[in-house]
Amino acid sequence: MTTAPLPNVDLIYDFDRVGGETVTESTPKRSVTDTFQQMLTRTAGQVEGVGDNAIYVGTQKSAYFRVDSPEMLEFIINYFDKRSEASTIVVRPIDRNSPNTSPLRHSSSSPRSKGSPGSPQRKNEVDPFTLDSIDELVPSQVIKLSDGKVRISVDASSLVGYLQNARMDGKSAFEITVNAADQKGEMMAIDFASHELWFSCLCRGHEEAAQFRRLFMEGTKAVELHNDALQDLREDHPDLWWKVLFFARDLLRLGRDTGGPAERLDAAQSDPAQWYFFSTVYFGDGLNRILDIPGPTGPTLRATLQHVFSNPEGGVVCSSHTLFPLVQRFFRLKKEIWGQREFKRKYAEFEKAWDKQKKKNARR
Repeated sequence: MTTAPLPNVDLIYDFDRVGGETVTESTPKRSVTDTFQQMLTRTAGQVEGVGDNAIYVGTQKSAYFRVDSPEMLEFIINYFDKRSEASTIVVRPIDRNSPNTSPLRHSSSSPRSKGSPGSPQRKNEVDPFTLDSIDELVPSQVIKLSDGKVRISVDASSLVGYLQNARMDGKSAFEITVNAADQKGEMMAIDFASHELWFSCLCRGHEEAAQFRRLFMEGTKAVELHNDALQDLREDHPDLWWKVLFFARDLLRLGRDTGGPAERLDAAQSDPAQWYFFSTVYFGDGLNRILDIPGPTGPTLRATLQHVFSNPEGGVVCSSHTLFPLVQRFFRLKKEIWGQREFKRKYAEFEKAWDKQKKKNARR
């Protein structure tokens, strides 16, 4: 069986603005990362005094994304491929503006250069993280988040710290929402699920942009790995998947029902093999398989649980208010599950088996 060749990408050496010419090559995608170092140093023999270059990748639908490593170059090309978007690579002297700010003068195949969305009327005057006036912040350290309707300006380094803390709590950067008050004191919100927000606002135009490009790459890879792991669990280990649902349902019912859920969770807590309520009581010999699932931010469920329980919000750990939301988010559980006929049937069977085993143990 032969593998179809990967399509080519347009590789544009743009020295037009420094006295050279724009040179376009059609390069096989498989060899692009091999020429990364050459792209950083090449001037096509035309321009004197040009040192290292900067590399940008964009598409007809997206703003250009500056690339900082061979790994990132391979990642961003594959990212566009998965979305059926043909990518174009632009190489420019490092001290020149990006193609977003200074569009290409030549080549009809180049992407549309897109900057940040236009300036909305609603915007904040106080940073939601530092509580400093936006006017007092250093402009190069400010990110202007915009969805075309509202604009929230934030201190870049504070936002990086916020995302890193969320990551340790098992919350993906793409699940983040930033809130701030506008000029009238009314709340605004921008969520980070938008591809366009990352490309147009977060990954360019400020001093922490390289950090956000790395966060975007690592976050996207982690989500893909997590999705694959959950799909494998549901399709190849359905019994374990149902046990996850039963465990989550018991956590949700705890405090409302003093019967089975409380008994099972007490037994789980007493289990020598338990890891923050995850135990053989629920998962049997599949416990380690569950704990070793990679999360949507990279760290496994085991590591995420340890971090959350070691650093509880407000200093208090509650199984219903701390553990259940984590389990719900980690396993992407929707509340509609609890009302489904198949779940109710299987959960009733699970409780019946528990009661039967309890009576059997009592007779010993």
